[in-house]
Amino acid sequence: MRLKVYTTDFLLLVFASLSLTSWQVVEMADLMGVDISTEYDLIDVLIDATKEGIPDGWEVGQDSEGFVYYFNAESGESSWDHPNDDVYAEKVRLAVENTETAC
Repeated sequence: MRLKVYTTDFLLLVFASLSLTSWQVVEMADLMGVDISTEYDLIDVLIDATKEGIPDGWEVGQDSEGFVYYFNAESGESSWDHPNDDVYAEKVRLAVENTETAC
């Protein structure tokens, strides 16, 4: 099995081409509990999660203290977490599981 190896320059080029900054991907990694220094095989999932917008019907708000939250005006649901956090957490879990079974 060949592992993907990314250089810092390559990753910065990819982030720039996607209109992402490296800190956005690093922040997403932190939120998802991924150590990108050792789990670099998850970078594709992190990039997808970082560039993912919010689903239709959802909006972003900010409380009086500056904390970001998400709300769905149609359903009345609100959340501190991005509406797709569970989707990408599952993708990370499956990627880790696939990596472990491939070794």
